[in-house]
Amino acid sequence: ARVRALSRPRSSGPRGNRTLSAGNLVLDRDAKTDRRGEADIHLTATEYRLLEYLLRNKNRVLSRIDILESVWDITFN
Repeated sequence: ARVRALSRPRSSGPRGNRTLSAGNLVLDRDAKTDRRGEADIHLTATEYRLLEYLLRNKNRVLSRIDILESVWDITFN
């Protein structure tokens, strides 16, 4: 899990690169906040990781195994 976390792409640019969005949904990775329009969304840690993973991989088809390995750190051999 640590190797996977370290190999994930990191943004070292300005703060604007630390946000992910889809439509009017915005996830601020620095502040760990999510908003849909003007409303704050309160997520559990796992829900936040799942949303972040889906937003980082939007426009990609993700398998169930990809999601389980990346969000829940379950490894399939």
